[in-house]
Amino acid sequence: MSGFLNKNIIHSFRMQFEDNCVQLLLDSHKELLKTGKSFKESDENAITVQLIGCMKKNPISDDYKIDITREQYFDSDEVYSGLKDPDKSPRIDIRLMNWSSAEKVEYFFESKNLYENNFTKVGHKSSVDAKYYQKRYINTGIQNFIKGIYPRGCLVGYILEGNPEAVVEKINNLLKAEMRNGECLSKKFVNEKSQYCFVSFHNGGSLDNLYHYILGFT
Repeated sequence: MSGFLNKNIIHSFRMQFEDNCVQLLLDSHKELLKTGKSFKESDENAITVQLIGCMKKNPISDDYKIDITREQYFDSDEVYSGLKDPDKSPRIDIRLMNWSSAEKVEYFFESKNLYENNFTKVGHKSSVDAKYYQKRYINTGIQNFIKGIYPRGCLVGYILEGNPEAVVEKINNLLKAEMRNGECLSKKFVNEKSQYCFVSFHNGGSLDNLYHYILGFT
C-alpha cells in the first residue's frame, strides 16, 4: 500500500512539475511578444534562446527549483565508448529539470518553425517552403517522440507566418494524406492554456498521446 501511495505522490509531483514548465513557456512567449520584435525571418535557435532567457528571469523558475538548459544530447553507449560520432547523437531544444527533489524529474520541449504560406525573406531569392516545414514538424517532431528518440515532453510550434489554426489544419491534412487520421491534432480544452494547446493520439509507438503548444509570433 505504501508503495502505491508513493507512486501516486511521484506521479502527482511530475504532473505539477510539467504544468509549471508549460507555464514558464507560455509566460516567456508573452514576454517576447511584448518586445514588439519581428520574428518572421528568425530561425528556431534564435527564438528558443530568447525564450530560455525569459524563462530564467521568471520567478517561477526559482520558486519551483527548475533548471533550464538549451540543447540536450541523447548519447548512446556506442557514443560513450567512442564507437559513434557524438555529433550525430539526437538532441532536443530545451531541457527542464527539477533540482530539489530526491528523484530527478525532467521535461523537454522540441521546437519547430512553422508557416502557413510560402514567402520570400528580405534579401533572399528563394522562398520559404511552408509545406516543407509542416512535413518536418511531423517527420522530425512527432515521429521522434513516437519512436522514443525524444523522451517525455511536448512539441512547440513557432508560427512565424499565418494563422496558427490554419497551420494546424495543414499539418492534419498531411497526416490524413498518410492515412493517419487518428493522429491528427485536436484542440485541448482544459484551462486558460487551451488557446495554445493541442493533443494528438498515437498507437504502436512509445507514447499514447503528445501535447503540442502552438505559439503565434506574427
